[in-house]
Amino acid sequence: MSLSVVANARNVIVGIASQLTVDRIRGEETLEPGTILTQPDPDETWPATIGRTVDHLIFYGSADWLVLNRDSEGYPSRARLLPYGAAVPEISDDWSRLSRVLGYTVGSSSVSPRDIIHFQTPGLGVLRDSAGLLVDCLTLADAASRHTSVALPAGTLTNEGQEIGPEDAKALVAGFDAARLAGETAFLQSVKYERTALNSADLQLVEAMATADTRLARAMNVPVSIVGASPTGGATAQLYANVVAALTQVVQQAVAPYLRVVEETFTGMGVTPRGQTVKFQTEDWLRFAQISQPAGAVAPLPASPSGEETIQ
Repeated sequence: MSLSVVANARNVIVGIASQLTVDRIRGEETLEPGTILTQPDPDETWPATIGRTVDHLIFYGSADWLVLNRDSEGYPSRARLLPYGAAVPEISDDWSRLSRVLGYTVGSSSVSPRDIIHFQTPGLGVLRDSAGLLVDCLTLADAASRHTSVALPAGTLTNEGQEIGPEDAKALVAGFDAARLAGETAFLQSVKYERTALNSADLQLVEAMATADTRLARAMNVPVSIVGASPTGGATAQLYANVVAALTQVVQQAVAPYLRVVEETFTGMGVTPRGQTVKFQTEDWLRFAQISQPAGAVAPLPASPSGEETIQ
């Protein structure tokens, strides 16, 4: 993630998702979540597992967990996130099959479809959905890097007297530079010194990079103020009201789509028993927005991304 805006947006989305706890619900009753929703991988914590899963969903559009153990009822109790692309599906050409997934190949092993928990977003991930934009931004960043890495002269010496040869010119410049480094007064005879002035506006990089940052933030559904980007390249004012609104927007537009994918996968793909639902506790994160906003500015917030109430 060499583009800072992409890294910042990713950190915001993953940071929020990894802080949220998960409820397993049956009707009006809240059940024990079980290890699959608290620590599916014995080698790492829930925030690490869900954070890396959301990271895969952001950039690749999919993620795969390998089931390690099952409980007494046959439902997954332990699972591990696989590296992207490690689980290669075998897809049937028969479109009339109830499920076209015949199995998976993980390394050199064949794995049953029931032993892979597959998370899939509607899109293909930022790396493919926004490939053209990322290439443009990387090209612009490379151009800025090339300009900043080129050693530009601090000034020029113009000979206004008798013409001198290349060796004499080098000696004159070297002597002038040495006198400046030593803090001495330089003596110029028949030579005029002019400072070189070059600013970033002349290179037209400031506006272009600000626009690129804004486009990247929008591609990831993160408000530009949250990741420090703005259409003008200047700082964006963070006021009492708009910070709260921006945080709310982040949860609802940037984080909720990935949380919904995880919720629906756990609820409807045989990971939990029929009749149980899985929901992230987004109200804990959004409570700050409810308390801080002036009365009447914000409508009641949903308890999960799948709720029906929305921000007004």
